[in-house]
Amino acid sequence: GPVTWLLAAELFPSRVRAKAMSLAVCLNRLTSGTVALTFLPLSNALGGQSMYFFVFAGITACTAGLMMAFVPETKLQTLEELHYAHVKCDSSSDEKPTGTEPEMVGVAGV
Repeated sequence: GPVTWLLAAELFPSRVRAKAMSLAVCLNRLTSGTVALTFLPLSNALGGQSMYFFVFAGITACTAGLMMAFVPETKLQTLEELHYAHVKCDSSSDEKPTGTEPEMVGVAGV
């Protein structure tokens, strides 16, 4: 669904977003292909399609728990604010927003 693309686009800083998104797309496609290729052999090995889907239901539940625990809330925050929040957590960097960041054209509320 669209959540995968929105989450990845919001979390990567502007300077690495293009490369990070290409890596995210590659990983997404590899994962989708793996699921498609293993469906028949694994569903037969697990005793039917329902068990195969229960395995993925467990994986999805674990992923949802990890996302709730580790993915930051980005509502009403600009990309620059998110970047600064992550840079501020890194004590070795003195980078601060300069106020000269480019305007985000077309984004409501900015």
